[in-house]
Amino acid sequence: MAKEVWFPTRESFARAWFIGMVITMIPFLPGQTLIACAIGLILRANLPTCFILQFLSSPATAFIQLPACYLMGCLITGNDVGQAVAHIEADPMSVVSVGSAGLLFIGSLAVGFLVGGTGYVLIKLFWKEQVKKARAAFDFPGGAR
Repeated sequence: MAKEVWFPTRESFARAWFIGMVITMIPFLPGQTLIACAIGLILRANLPTCFILQFLSSPATAFIQLPACYLMGCLITGNDVGQAVAHIEADPMSVVSVGSAGLLFIGSLAVGFLVGGTGYVLIKLFWKEQVKKARAAFDFPGGAR
């Protein structure tokens, strides 16, 4: 198994961030952790990162995540955002009702791709890999210098 699956490198961590954020944003997806880790394994992403990111979507974060995803779904589909905000203010958890499921799902995918893609780009920009120097090219035979 590839080393980067267990020990983060710039590329494997960026891949894991993207995969983990997209999967964790999809609400009520059974087996999020298994799905994220399976995709991460196939794409050689860092598995611990894929695993840990799945805990961002929990009952403790649902009151922020679900309304935000619902609003994004309303924006994408062209629904009245003012009406959506009033709907959320009246009962924030009503966004999980059957009538709101499509908007919630569309918004969740959009937020997941947006946050995942932004994180991927930022990781690639700011994580600088250290270049390993080819010491052997400068070593003399027999250890003499």
